[in-house]
Amino acid sequence: MRLELALLHEIGKITVSADDILGGLAADARVAVAADPLPALIALALPLAWTRDPFDRLLVATALLHRAPLITRDSRPPPSARLPAVLPAGQRRAW
Repeated sequence: MRLELALLHEIGKITVSADDILGGLAADARVAVAADPLPALIALALPLAWTRDPFDRLLVATALLHRAPLITRDSRPPPSARLPAVLPAGQRRAW
């Protein structure tokens, strides 16, 4: 997640740095950055053929590995990632 946020900041799609976003999440929502082994994430990400975006695949793989909800602004869930919804409708989509 840190890499994707940093790249989005670099190209101007977001104005806040990755470190500021992750620091805010850690402080406000008690979210921790996962330190999962890349080979484990790749093994889970490879069969996720619903997207060609490697970041999306790795984010979904991380959620699957931790059996955690995936929170996104995307209008449709990844079909092969059946993750539980945890937020009320209308806020953010959680798949």
